[in-house]
Formats: sequence, structure tokens, C-alpha cells
Amino acid sequence: MGDVVNKEMPLPKDPQKHQEYRDKMSQANKGKVLSQQTKLKLSQANKGKPTSEQTKLKMSLAHMGYVHSVEAKQKMSQSHKARWEGIETKSSLDGPHHRECFEHKEWKRKVFERDEYTCQDCGQIGGGLNAHHIFQWATHILFRFLVWNGKTLCLKCHKKIKVYRRVQVR
Repeated sequence: MGDVVNKEMPLPKDPQKHQEYRDKMSQANKGKVLSQQTKLKLSQANKGKPTSEQTKLKMSLAHMGYVHSVEAKQKMSQSHKARWEGIETKSSLDGPHHRECFEHKEWKRKVFERDEYTCQDCGQIGGGLNAHHIFQWATHILFRFLVWNGKTLCLKCHKKIKVYRRVQVR
């Protein structure tokens, strides 16, 4: 952070003057391009620091409406999986959990869009909906991400199906 602070101007003790100082420094540093090394130092210096609710709200508003590309979503999905490599979880013992997988999320979205977010059994529109695999996920690996192998069901109708309960592998 030595690059950013003006060494000639000491930090004032008066809170109002402190804000004026910060504003002047902010204006002086506008448009300044930081080196990768400086960015890394700043990033490491801020790691672990708590974030205020106001800052969280500002970050949320800044990202609102932004849509990630399909490639970006795949990269994020792979990054998320990589963080869990080597860590034993209940789902990792049975193989990769399909709801964490990008392909499953895309399949689910396509099934909902095709069925216009309407339960195909009772006609409920919206609310708690599930994308149901007609041919079971566990036994029909080749059909897992094919849109024709899915149908939109509300929670009530989905629970009526016998294969709703999780397949126990022992």
C-alpha cells in the first residue's frame, strides 16, 4: 500500500479532516493503474477482514443484473469442485452429487422452460417445482442430461412417485 499513500501528508486526527484526506487521496489515485504485485499485496492484506453489511449491500447492488456466460458458469462449477477435492463428504462417497454439477443445473433449467414452469401432473404453475428424471439418474447414465428424460413436477406430485426416495447404495 506504500504506492497509494502520500508520505508528505500525515493522517489527521480529526475525523472530519480524516474524511477530507481520504477524499483527496481517492481523487489523486483515480485512474492510476496498479501492478499485479500491488494488487496481490492489497488482496492478501484484506483477506480475513470482516465485511460490513453496508459494503455487502453495495457489492450486491453492483453485481445485480449481471449474467454470466455459459463458459464462465462452467469454470465456476469446476472451481467449486476443485475446492472440495480430497475432502470426504457423504456425496463424495457415493460419487459426484448431481445437483452440484453444471450440466444438471442446465438440464433442469431447460426442462422447466420447456414445461413453462408448470407441473405436468396437476398443472400447478410455479412455486416449489422439481425436474424429475423419467428414467432414473442412478441406472440410466446416458439419459441423465437429455431434456426428453425430464418432466416438471410440483413437490406433492414428485413425492407420489415411488422412486422419489434416494437410492441407498451399500
